[in-house]
Amino acid sequence: MKRAFVGLAALVMLSGCASVSTFSAIPVEGTHSSYSNGAPLVVSEKRWTRVALGPSGAAQDASQRQVFSITIENGGPEAFDVGPESVTVTTDQGKMLAVLSAERLEREARRQAAMVALAAGLQAAGNSITAANAGYQSGYGSYNGIGTVHGAGGYARATTSGSYNYSGYNGAAAAQAQLAANAQNNAIFTRTEADIARIRANAQVGAFQRQTIGPHGLYSSVMTLEKIPSGTSQLHVIVRTGPDEHQFDWGYSTGFQ
Repeated sequence: MKRAFVGLAALVMLSGCASVSTFSAIPVEGTHSSYSNGAPLVVSEKRWTRVALGPSGAAQDASQRQVFSITIENGGPEAFDVGPESVTVTTDQGKMLAVLSAERLEREARRQAAMVALAAGLQAAGNSITAANAGYQSGYGSYNGIGTVHGAGGYARATTSGSYNYSGYNGAAAAQAQLAANAQNNAIFTRTEADIARIRANAQVGAFQRQTIGPHGLYSSVMTLEKIPSGTSQLHVIVRTGPDEHQFDWGYSTGFQ
């Protein structure tokens, strides 16, 4: 009994914890690491360019996509473009992880908005159908009684009993239900419009936007990876910047906090 209680207590404590992910810098020639607000930051320097890369926080929600911060400096005489296609991320299991582009996040936002609108439409339709049927009423009942008839020859007594069904339409009840359904549907659509507006406004949040970096220019952005598969313990990242290629290796682990 004591062992079962301890196991239950551990389960309760675990259910209240969140799974978090952490990254640690693995040394690579030509790089040096430090910390920024508790999160590791690695800087790679080549002849013409410098790249600083690190997770956006000391710990992130392991169930979500992981977000990095990236800064690229161009010390050369020529401009170059950077974007999601400039970065290659591979796990220690050999799986390539996409760096999310603005176009991909826009597509996901459109699908999410469509699902929100569909759910709202189905809910409103259900309210309207329920209201339309509210006026139809039906039921059943029973009756019994004793009757006595007096006459010249005496009297007679009769016992009667039975059941009955009834149905009909109550227009007042239907109208009241429809008014309530209209109010509910208006609230649903107002909330849905706000949700869709928020989804569209935040559609590109987390995207590594494409950018042209001129001579002696600098560009900073977030960089969101598609969800890291379970069992991953390392990430190998290559960032191509004009004539240079920068390599970053990261240890990856998850736990409860």
